[in-house]
Amino acid sequence: MKSEKFEEWFDVAFDRAVSSSSLTSDESKRASWKKVQAQIEQVNRKRKRKRRMQLSGIVAASFIAGAVFFSPSGVTKALSPIVKSVVDLGNGMIGIVIKNGDVPATVVTPKTEKPDTYVEQDNDDNNFSRLEWSKVQDSVSEPLNMDELKSKLSFSLPALTEIPAKYHFENYTLSSPSVNGKTYDKISLKYTDDEQHTLWIHLMNLKTYQSTITTVPKETEKFMLGGQEIFYSPGVYNKLLGTYQTQIIQISSDLPKDEMVTVYKSFMQIP
Repeated sequence: MKSEKFEEWFDVAFDRAVSSSSLTSDESKRASWKKVQAQIEQVNRKRKRKRRMQLSGIVAASFIAGAVFFSPSGVTKALSPIVKSVVDLGNGMIGIVIKNGDVPATVVTPKTEKPDTYVEQDNDDNNFSRLEWSKVQDSVSEPLNMDELKSKLSFSLPALTEIPAKYHFENYTLSSPSVNGKTYDKISLKYTDDEQHTLWIHLMNLKTYQSTITTVPKETEKFMLGGQEIFYSPGVYNKLLGTYQTQIIQISSDLPKDEMVTVYKSFMQIP
Protein backbone atom coordinates (compact mmCIF):
# COMPACT_ATOMS: atom_id res chain seq x y z
CA MET A 1 0.00 0.00 0.00
CA LYS A 2 1.33 3.45 -0.87
CA SER A 3 2.58 5.69 1.93
CA GLU A 4 0.08 8.41 0.89
CA LYS A 5 -2.82 6.06 1.62
CA PHE A 6 -1.39 5.14 5.00
CA GLU A 7 -0.97 8.85 5.89
CA GLU A 8 -4.57 9.46 4.85
CA TRP A 9 -5.77 6.67 7.17
CA PHE A 10 -3.59 8.07 9.95
CA ASP A 11 -5.18 11.53 9.57
CA VAL A 12 -8.68 10.06 9.60
CA ALA A 13 -7.91 8.02 12.69
CA PHE A 14 -6.40 11.02 14.43
CA ASP A 15 -9.34 13.31 13.55
CA ARG A 16 -11.82 10.77 14.86
CA ALA A 17 -9.95 10.42 18.11
CA VAL A 18 -9.62 14.18 18.59
CA SER A 19 -13.26 14.91 17.78
CA SER A 20 -14.42 12.41 20.40
CA SER A 21 -12.64 14.29 23.21
CA SER A 22 -12.33 17.89 24.37
CA LEU A 23 -8.64 17.33 25.16
CA THR A 24 -9.01 19.42 28.30
CA SER A 25 -6.93 17.08 30.44
CA ASP A 26 -3.91 14.77 30.25
CA GLU A 27 -6.23 11.83 30.77
CA SER A 28 -8.35 12.71 27.74
CA LYS A 29 -5.24 13.25 25.63
CA ARG A 30 -3.94 9.81 26.53
CA ALA A 31 -7.32 8.28 25.71
CA SER A 32 -7.35 9.97 22.30
CA TRP A 33 -3.86 8.78 21.47
CA LYS A 34 -4.78 5.22 22.41
CA LYS A 35 -7.61 5.36 19.88
CA VAL A 36 -5.17 6.51 17.20
CA GLN A 37 -2.72 3.74 18.09
CA ALA A 38 -5.45 1.11 17.96
CA GLN A 39 -6.53 2.13 14.45
CA ILE A 40 -2.92 2.31 13.22
CA GLU A 41 -2.21 -1.18 14.57
CA GLN A 42 -5.33 -2.48 12.84
CA VAL A 43 -4.17 -1.01 9.51
CA ASN A 44 -0.68 -2.51 9.97
CA ARG A 45 -2.10 -5.96 10.70
CA LYS A 46 -4.20 -5.86 7.53
CA ARG A 47 -1.23 -4.74 5.42
CA LYS A 48 1.03 -7.45 6.89
CA ARG A 49 -1.56 -10.19 6.40
CA LYS A 50 -2.19 -9.17 2.78
CA ARG A 51 1.54 -9.07 2.05
CA ARG A 52 2.08 -12.57 3.44
CA MET A 53 -0.77 -13.97 1.36
CA GLN A 54 0.67 -12.42 -1.82
CA LEU A 55 4.18 -13.70 -1.11
CA SER A 56 3.07 -17.23 -0.28
CA GLY A 57 1.33 -17.45 -3.65
CA ILE A 58 4.45 -16.25 -5.45
CA VAL A 59 6.67 -18.78 -3.67
CA ALA A 60 4.34 -21.66 -4.51
CA ALA A 61 4.09 -20.67 -8.17
CA SER A 62 7.84 -20.22 -8.57
CA PHE A 63 8.60 -23.74 -7.37
CA ILE A 64 5.66 -25.49 -9.05
CA ALA A 65 6.73 -24.10 -12.43
CA GLY A 66 9.88 -26.21 -12.13
CA ALA A 67 13.58 -25.56 -12.43
CA VAL A 68 15.52 -25.70 -15.68
CA PHE A 69 16.88 -29.23 -15.96
CA PHE A 70 18.63 -31.68 -18.27
CA SER A 71 17.34 -35.25 -18.20
CA PRO A 72 18.40 -37.65 -20.97
CA SER A 73 15.87 -40.39 -21.65
CA GLY A 74 16.63 -44.08 -22.04
CA VAL A 75 19.61 -44.06 -19.66
CA THR A 76 19.88 -46.05 -16.43
CA LYS A 77 22.58 -46.60 -13.82
CA ALA A 78 22.86 -48.32 -10.46
CA LEU A 79 24.32 -45.44 -8.45
CA SER A 80 23.14 -41.81 -8.52
CA PRO A 81 25.65 -39.58 -6.71
CA ILE A 82 24.63 -35.97 -6.14
CA VAL A 83 27.08 -33.45 -7.59
CA LYS A 84 26.90 -29.80 -6.50
CA SER A 85 28.62 -26.74 -7.92
CA VAL A 86 28.22 -22.96 -7.78
CA VAL A 87 28.47 -20.71 -10.84
CA ASP A 88 28.69 -16.92 -11.01
CA LEU A 89 25.78 -15.56 -13.05
CA GLY A 90 26.79 -11.90 -12.75
CA ASN A 91 24.70 -8.99 -11.47
CA GLY A 92 25.24 -10.14 -7.89
CA MET A 93 23.63 -13.54 -8.47
CA ILE A 94 24.97 -17.09 -8.34
CA GLY A 95 23.54 -20.41 -9.51
CA ILE A 96 23.58 -23.52 -7.32
CA VAL A 97 23.74 -26.49 -9.70
CA ILE A 98 22.69 -29.89 -8.35
CA LYS A 99 23.11 -32.96 -10.57
CA ASN A 100 22.22 -36.62 -10.19
CA GLY A 101 25.54 -37.82 -11.56
CA ASP A 102 27.69 -36.64 -14.46
CA VAL A 103 26.80 -37.95 -17.90
CA PRO A 104 29.59 -40.33 -19.07
CA ALA A 105 31.30 -39.35 -22.32
CA THR A 106 30.45 -42.78 -23.79
CA VAL A 107 26.72 -42.29 -23.28
CA VAL A 108 24.77 -40.96 -26.24
CA THR A 109 21.99 -38.79 -24.87
CA PRO A 110 18.97 -38.49 -27.16
CA LYS A 111 17.04 -35.27 -27.14
CA THR A 112 14.34 -35.09 -24.53
CA GLU A 113 10.83 -35.26 -25.90
CA LYS A 114 8.93 -32.03 -25.45
CA PRO A 115 5.84 -32.34 -23.26
CA ASP A 116 2.50 -30.99 -24.38
CA THR A 117 3.03 -27.86 -22.30
CA TYR A 118 6.46 -26.37 -21.75
CA VAL A 119 8.35 -23.09 -21.91
CA GLU A 120 11.32 -22.92 -24.28
CA GLN A 121 14.62 -21.74 -22.79
CA ASP A 122 16.92 -19.28 -24.51
CA ASN A 123 19.36 -22.07 -25.25
CA ASP A 124 20.40 -23.85 -28.41
CA ASP A 125 20.26 -27.22 -26.65
CA ASN A 126 16.75 -28.65 -26.95
CA ASN A 127 17.44 -30.94 -24.01
CA PHE A 128 16.66 -27.94 -21.79
CA SER A 129 13.01 -27.33 -21.09
CA ARG A 130 10.81 -26.26 -18.23
CA LEU A 131 8.10 -28.74 -17.32
CA GLU A 132 4.78 -27.32 -16.31
CA TRP A 133 2.87 -30.51 -15.61
CA SER A 134 1.23 -30.23 -12.26
CA LYS A 135 -1.61 -31.52 -10.17
CA VAL A 136 -3.03 -29.83 -7.10
CA GLN A 137 -4.39 -31.91 -4.25
CA ASP A 138 -5.78 -30.11 -1.21
CA SER A 139 -5.94 -32.07 2.01
CA VAL A 140 -9.53 -32.69 3.06
CA SER A 141 -8.77 -33.58 6.65
CA GLU A 142 -5.95 -33.39 9.14
CA PRO A 143 -3.58 -34.87 9.99
CA LEU A 144 -1.95 -35.41 6.61
CA ASN A 145 -2.71 -38.87 5.19
CA MET A 146 0.87 -40.09 4.76
CA ASP A 147 -0.03 -43.50 3.30
CA GLU A 148 -2.08 -41.90 0.53
CA LEU A 149 0.64 -39.37 -0.20
CA LYS A 150 3.44 -41.96 -0.32
CA SER A 151 1.55 -43.92 -2.98
CA LYS A 152 1.64 -40.89 -5.29
CA LEU A 153 5.39 -40.25 -5.10
CA SER A 154 8.39 -41.90 -6.77
CA PHE A 155 10.58 -41.46 -3.67
CA SER A 156 10.47 -41.93 0.09
CA LEU A 157 9.38 -38.98 2.20
CA PRO A 158 11.37 -37.75 5.19
CA ALA A 159 9.79 -37.78 8.66
CA LEU A 160 7.24 -35.02 8.06
CA THR A 161 5.31 -36.09 11.15
CA GLU A 162 8.24 -34.81 13.24
CA ILE A 163 7.68 -31.21 12.17
CA PRO A 164 6.92 -29.09 15.29
CA ALA A 165 3.23 -29.20 16.17
CA LYS A 166 2.86 -25.42 15.99
CA TYR A 167 2.99 -25.68 12.19
CA HIS A 168 -0.33 -26.78 10.73
CA PHE A 169 -0.50 -28.63 7.41
CA GLU A 170 -2.76 -26.94 4.84
CA ASN A 171 -2.26 -28.53 1.41
CA TYR A 172 0.21 -30.01 -1.00
CA THR A 173 0.93 -29.80 -4.73
CA LEU A 174 2.29 -32.62 -6.91
CA SER A 175 4.19 -31.98 -10.15
CA SER A 176 6.78 -33.43 -12.55
CA PRO A 177 5.52 -36.93 -13.48
CA SER A 178 8.03 -39.74 -12.98
CA VAL A 179 9.29 -42.02 -15.75
CA ASN A 180 6.51 -44.56 -15.23
CA GLY A 181 3.87 -41.83 -15.49
CA LYS A 182 2.02 -43.15 -12.45
CA THR A 183 3.77 -41.19 -9.71
CA TYR A 184 5.34 -37.76 -9.25
CA ASP A 185 8.91 -36.59 -8.65
CA LYS A 186 8.09 -33.30 -6.95
CA ILE A 187 5.91 -32.17 -4.07
CA SER A 188 5.35 -28.82 -2.34
CA LEU A 189 3.74 -28.84 1.11
CA LYS A 190 2.28 -25.73 2.73
CA TYR A 191 2.22 -25.18 6.48
CA THR A 192 1.13 -22.18 8.56
CA ASP A 193 1.32 -21.23 12.22
CA ASP A 194 -0.99 -19.28 14.54
CA GLU A 195 0.89 -16.05 13.75
CA GLN A 196 0.07 -16.46 10.04
CA HIS A 197 3.63 -17.29 9.00
CA THR A 198 3.77 -19.51 5.91
CA LEU A 199 6.20 -22.40 5.59
CA TRP A 200 6.77 -24.18 2.27
CA ILE A 201 8.61 -27.51 2.13
CA HIS A 202 9.62 -28.53 -1.40
CA LEU A 203 10.93 -32.01 -2.16
CA MET A 204 12.14 -33.12 -5.59
CA ASN A 205 13.61 -36.45 -6.69
CA LEU A 206 16.18 -36.11 -9.48
CA LYS A 207 16.03 -38.59 -12.34
CA THR A 208 19.23 -40.20 -13.59
CA TYR A 209 21.63 -37.50 -14.87
CA GLN A 210 18.99 -34.84 -14.27
CA SER A 211 20.23 -31.48 -12.98
CA THR A 212 18.69 -28.29 -11.62
CA ILE A 213 19.92 -24.76 -11.06
CA THR A 214 18.67 -22.49 -8.30
CA THR A 215 19.37 -18.76 -8.66
CA VAL A 216 20.23 -16.94 -5.42
CA PRO A 217 22.10 -13.74 -4.40
CA LYS A 218 25.84 -13.83 -3.69
CA GLU A 219 25.10 -13.18 -0.01
CA THR A 220 23.92 -16.79 0.24
CA GLU A 221 25.51 -18.59 3.20
CA LYS A 222 26.83 -22.17 3.11
CA PHE A 223 27.17 -24.32 6.23
CA MET A 224 27.18 -27.98 7.28
CA LEU A 225 24.18 -29.69 8.86
CA GLY A 226 24.00 -33.42 9.50
CA GLY A 227 27.10 -33.96 7.37
CA GLN A 228 25.50 -32.25 4.35
CA GLU A 229 26.07 -28.85 2.73
CA ILE A 230 23.17 -26.46 3.33
CA PHE A 231 22.64 -23.15 1.55
CA TYR A 232 20.75 -20.31 3.25
CA SER A 233 19.61 -17.35 1.18
CA PRO A 234 18.00 -14.37 2.99
CA GLY A 235 15.35 -12.28 1.29
CA VAL A 236 11.72 -11.26 1.41
CA TYR A 237 11.13 -14.99 1.57
CA ASN A 238 14.12 -16.79 3.10
CA LYS A 239 15.30 -19.99 1.44
CA LEU A 240 17.06 -23.07 2.86
CA LEU A 241 18.41 -25.58 0.32
CA GLY A 242 19.84 -29.05 0.97
CA THR A 243 20.03 -32.55 -0.49
CA TYR A 244 19.47 -36.13 0.66
CA GLN A 245 20.37 -39.11 -1.54
CA THR A 246 18.82 -38.17 -4.92
CA GLN A 247 16.44 -35.61 -3.44
CA ILE A 248 16.56 -31.82 -3.35
CA ILE A 249 15.06 -30.32 -0.19
CA GLN A 250 14.08 -26.66 -0.06
CA ILE A 251 12.31 -24.65 2.64
CA SER A 252 10.90 -21.21 1.82
CA SER A 253 9.41 -19.00 4.50
CA ASP A 254 9.19 -15.55 6.08
CA LEU A 255 10.42 -17.21 9.28
CA PRO A 256 13.98 -16.42 10.50
CA LYS A 257 16.92 -18.69 9.73
CA ASP A 258 17.08 -20.41 13.15
CA GLU A 259 13.43 -21.50 12.97
CA MET A 260 13.84 -22.80 9.42
CA VAL A 261 16.89 -24.80 10.50
CA THR A 262 14.88 -26.24 13.41
CA VAL A 263 12.16 -27.40 11.01
CA TYR A 264 14.74 -28.89 8.61
CA LYS A 265 16.44 -30.80 11.44
CA SER A 266 13.10 -32.09 12.72
CA PHE A 267 11.89 -33.86 9.57
CA MET A 268 15.40 -34.88 8.51
CA GLN A 269 15.91 -36.23 12.06
CA ILE A 270 19.22 -34.48 12.61
CA PRO A 271 20.23 -34.28 16.32
